[in-house]
Amino acid sequence: MLDKSSGAVTCGHCHRLEASVVCPWCRQMVCSTCRDQDCPAARPRELRLGMGWRLRGVDETGRFGHAGFVLGSQRLVDLDTGQDLRPLPDLHQRWTIDYLGPCTLSQGTMAWVVSIRDLTMPEHQQPYYAKVGLMTAPLTATGVGSTSFTQLSEASTMQEPGDNRCLLRLAHSGTASICLVGLDDRILYVNLASRQRTATLDLNHQVMHALAVSVEHDLLAVGMFESVELYTFSERRRLGARRVGGGNVTHLSFSGKRLALVNEGRELEVLQFELDGSWRPIYVGEVGCSGRPREAEISLSPDGALVAMRHRRKQVRVVRLADGVDQRLRGHTDRINLVRFTAGGPLITADKDNRVVIWPRTGDRIVEAQP
Repeated sequence: MLDKSSGAVTCGHCHRLEASVVCPWCRQMVCSTCRDQDCPAARPRELRLGMGWRLRGVDETGRFGHAGFVLGSQRLVDLDTGQDLRPLPDLHQRWTIDYLGPCTLSQGTMAWVVSIRDLTMPEHQQPYYAKVGLMTAPLTATGVGSTSFTQLSEASTMQEPGDNRCLLRLAHSGTASICLVGLDDRILYVNLASRQRTATLDLNHQVMHALAVSVEHDLLAVGMFESVELYTFSERRRLGARRVGGGNVTHLSFSGKRLALVNEGRELEVLQFELDGSWRPIYVGEVGCSGRPREAEISLSPDGALVAMRHRRKQVRVVRLADGVDQRLRGHTDRINLVRFTAGGPLITADKDNRVVIWPRTGDRIVEAQP
């Protein structure tokens, strides 16, 4: 992209190619080719979601963000413009949401897990009609489309599926979009088109604590107590396991055939999965953060060159895996609750003070704010 100052007219190069999109960094009209290149005016951008709101998830493009309110409300945010899209549609009045589970966004689809009760039943019987279900909706430029509900469990008395018991991932294979829902010791495959459960992976009574999928290489990783189990995504065939120690594996992140993991001892390990089925460690370190182990938050860049993690409450640490050189990103004022690399390159981080920072990437470094 040609260098231009803020507020300058569109450059001649982009004008000839019909400048039709806005550069997310300098806010100038550019062509689609320059939109995907490094902007020389790139600087970290900060968004404020409003008091009580926290960013809970982003899609792989970095365009859409899912924000949740401390009182249970939720909405969709356009991270390019900072504008709020319309609130997520509620369930029919017959149902009430007891629990809002994990949420994920991917390739124009949003999915989240809920626990609901039937309000038409007598009040003393309502707890016996709690169900766990999967809510899905298409993402559009103006918000969220029509919501669909897929029941995952029969009506019964049940406890709320806490963070350690319910995991969610979206996978797109060919023309099919599959949602993986991890409940305790099993993983449910839900086809989003038909809204039907198509398969179940039984983990032999081993409780999972983390889940990651790489559709490109047909790999599915499951974090358990002191081990990571590896399966084929399509056929659910077990490929092997790796003992890691340090308690439960709480975080997993795939990038190609590289897998980053963190355990309860806050030990970070990045592994390369070889063709012969072996695991080759390429980086071993520690996640230097305080708080609960599940707040460690890690993310591998799409090319597998960088790994980002929460560090010392209000900082983000980015490690270059080729030589172990790291960066410390400062710009947050409260505990960081989300760290995500996007397909386009930027790193998105969010804290509990309703602040979102979008960090541009140049080569193998993250562009920091100028003093």
